[in-house]
Amino acid sequence: MPTTNHPLFSLFFPNHSRKLPLPLHLTSLQLPPLPATTNQNPNPTNQNLIRHGLAQSLPPREQQNPNRNRRRREILIYVLKTGTITSKQNAACALLSVALTDENKLSIGACGAIPPLVALLINSSSRGKKDALTTLYKLCSVRLSKERAMSAGAVRPLVDLVAEQGIVMVEKAMVVLGSLAGIEMGWEAIVAENGIATLVEAMEDGSDKLKEFAVLMLL
Repeated sequence: MPTTNHPLFSLFFPNHSRKLPLPLHLTSLQLPPLPATTNQNPNPTNQNLIRHGLAQSLPPREQQNPNRNRRRREILIYVLKTGTITSKQNAACALLSVALTDENKLSIGACGAIPPLVALLINSSSRGKKDALTTLYKLCSVRLSKERAMSAGAVRPLVDLVAEQGIVMVEKAMVVLGSLAGIEMGWEAIVAENGIATLVEAMEDGSDKLKEFAVLMLL
């Protein structure tokens, strides 16, 4: 589990010490029932769900309530699966406030959050890809999440992102790829997806930090 002292923590959470106060009117919101059908239309429904999920996830005193923990996971994962692209990106970012413990990370993975996060790596804006990478990095600190990411096909888009030299999220993609390489099936998938050639290219042409990550993975 990454800590604030982890050498890679600042790459993903450069402003982790900043805590934004939650508006008082949000802390008292009552959650609506989850919609019964998928809502892909650009209306406020998904954004409202995200705001409700955030309103429940930010106050520390609420983090010990298992029912509220479960509820906010359901809300954010529902939006991550069914929302518009913008809503999915927001939900991916908001999940970071929920994935605070290994137990929560496992629960988030069990609820099906990892496949839509992987989908954001393929079909999303730069911001959406960054949010998905950051959340995957946090979730994949537990082995079962790594296995779920493998099953969701995470290696191929990660290798592709690492190969795109010059894009801002390439180092984050490399770190997530390195996390998956920590288990046998992850390394086998990297080899199968021609990831070795991509790592060698990163060693030759990448930034100093990217070269360092590539060497650590190949050792």
